[in-house]
Amino acid sequence: MNNRKRKSYKPLNIRHENIKQLVKLLKNSNQKLSRADIARELSLSTPSVSSIVNVLIDSKIIIETDDESIKNTVGRKPILLKLNEDCGYLLGILISENKLTIALANYLGEIIKKESFYFKDNNKKCLEFLIDCINQILDDNYINLDKLLSISISFPGVYDHDQHEIKFAPHSGNWQNEPLISCLSEEYNCQVKMENNVNAAVLGEKWKGKIANKNNAVYLKIGNGIAAGIIINEQLFRGYNSLAGEVGFSVTDSKQLNDKVTDSGSFEQRFNTDTILKKIKKDFGIEVSDFNKLQDQIKNNPQLSRYIKDINQNIIMLLINIISILNPEAIVIGGEYSQILSDYIEDLATQILKNVPFAAELLVSELGDEVYVLGAIANSLQDIDRQLIKNYFME
Repeated sequence: MNNRKRKSYKPLNIRHENIKQLVKLLKNSNQKLSRADIARELSLSTPSVSSIVNVLIDSKIIIETDDESIKNTVGRKPILLKLNEDCGYLLGILISENKLTIALANYLGEIIKKESFYFKDNNKKCLEFLIDCINQILDDNYINLDKLLSISISFPGVYDHDQHEIKFAPHSGNWQNEPLISCLSEEYNCQVKMENNVNAAVLGEKWKGKIANKNNAVYLKIGNGIAAGIIINEQLFRGYNSLAGEVGFSVTDSKQLNDKVTDSGSFEQRFNTDTILKKIKKDFGIEVSDFNKLQDQIKNNPQLSRYIKDINQNIIMLLINIISILNPEAIVIGGEYSQILSDYIEDLATQILKNVPFAAELLVSELGDEVYVLGAIANSLQDIDRQLIKNYFME
């Protein structure tokens, strides 16, 4: 069982910023470093580095190791330093309507364990269920709470970062009124962060996907919901009231102006994957649950092919609007419908170039649903060094 009481640390008489920079240097370095290397890189005196290193070794945040590259030498090998990747842990959580996916990662963001939990007990509140699942994955992997640095949540909906509340969550069951941030912060005494799933997705693609080298990019999800996550100048862009990227409210046809809009916009109502599959079943007598299984049907059914091309035309108009307004380097398309678009991506790009002379690179995500959990972990990693220092060396 993990220890439910977090240790308390007294402030040390050293500069926390220097500690953070040293930890960050070791984390981002692809090789082990000597004390002299660290002093040179951080422009610190050797005594200052030695003092900080001793504290970090005592706290088991860094580890001393021999220089294994030097062989057949007389005497003791030089002592190098490396980060202990198990000095702290993160949780990346994806909330779905009836399922939780929780990934436990070490300090470097490497996933140790990922598990899905299905919501079956209707008498149990969502928050209570979440806490039970978190406790289970921590207990199963013998993680003490003093090592848990951050919990980051990805969910389908809108979270207002100023008001710290979920505004609406049409595709995530009964989570909307749950005070997740405050309750989890109190329960686990660690950093708790939250982003909607497309914001998490664009962070995941930036970390592990196709836009790693892009400073300005968009992740467009076309699934049971339609929305976009936006990165501008390497920073996540949320907009006023955290509503940037709600492209499901876009209009690509004058007829859409008469649609009744509630929690989902006209574009999303017409072109979400649930609606598409229902129409395909009704109009073409084809019942599938996976868009991959539609590929042969589209090729062999001219009417179905025309319907898909009509959907794609509306997506092209949406992409043109996104490109014209944001001028991104790339747009990564994810969600269930991306399985269809992968066969049309060159046609889409050609059509867009006819209308926008500065078109973005169009890409199809290869991360699948894992992108949301990866994005949650990436969200925690952004300021994990500060959180580590806060937990270990500050009350």
